[in-house]
Amino acid sequence: MRLTFLICLLATERGCGFSLRAAFRTSRDSLPSLTSAVSPRGTGMGMGANTKGGTKKKNGKVKQPSNPPYDVSASLLRLDKKYEELQLAAAKTLQKEFDSDDDLVTTEYIITARASPIVADWVPVAQLCLARTQADAHASEGAADPTLQAAVSLYCRELSHVAGMGSRLFQSVARNELQYAVESMDSFHKHVYEVVLEGKNENTKNENVMTKTEARSVLQLEVDVVDKSEIKRVYRKMSMAWHPDRFVGKDLTDEEMKEASVMYSKIKLAYETLESGIREIGKSWYESLGGRARTDFHGPVRLSPISEAKALLEASKVSSAVVGLDPEMVQGFVARSQAGV
Repeated sequence: MRLTFLICLLATERGCGFSLRAAFRTSRDSLPSLTSAVSPRGTGMGMGANTKGGTKKKNGKVKQPSNPPYDVSASLLRLDKKYEELQLAAAKTLQKEFDSDDDLVTTEYIITARASPIVADWVPVAQLCLARTQADAHASEGAADPTLQAAVSLYCRELSHVAGMGSRLFQSVARNELQYAVESMDSFHKHVYEVVLEGKNENTKNENVMTKTEARSVLQLEVDVVDKSEIKRVYRKMSMAWHPDRFVGKDLTDEEMKEASVMYSKIKLAYETLESGIREIGKSWYESLGGRARTDFHGPVRLSPISEAKALLEASKVSSAVVGLDPEMVQGFVARSQAGV
């Protein structure tokens, strides 16, 4: 996968609480021209299409349309540039020696989309950046954050477009049938990127990191075994067989006791590695990643009309931008969604 994860800056003080990451964004050069742009069918939530040309009146005069067609591709190019500007401004704020009440808090989010039954599970499609006042940022409450909801609503046309750029399946979905969810960049990196794309165990403090392929080998599971109850059954059987207490009082050497203890630890780590990444019947595999520790994933977002969303962001003096994710990354998650794994 053509994906390079770059941590530009990590702010842990001075009230900025964000990390600048350009790992997942699609490059500006990859954005299509208007003539080759994806145009998902359907309208809704203030997304109505404008008709081309004019309407001929009885007197022979042509009435020109009041608004030109919305150019999504041009908008994405502008937003890509604005995204970089917001990141540069945030970096300058971090370099300041003293804090100021006027400093903006810049945060980044991953936006996921789904459209049942075509794409039933959540798929990461875009990256959102918000720069807002400290008061507004501190008042945010996840799914109930009006600023975050407004930003997703404002960019619904761009989000539908980049989703279609990432996977053709989204192109067949009416724009008003798409649902969106949001998650902070930090949460996405910890619970999704590292676990799914890098194959790491979520316990980053544990030096014994195991990939999912290695975990299946330890538990002697075939690749096509995805039933969570079956995985748990195998784990319990093997953990009981290798539990250190079973070997107490037996005529074993210290080396054999150590081997049993190591094997038991591997079995436990293998189960923990697989447990968060196997979909239960009727449940979202994507949402299950991270388990209870993943509290910063919110969706579906309740969309509002574009005009209302724009007015709210302007009134709150919020600067924002959205960019699409690497299409290869989007396609990878779509494939997992279709496979049910």
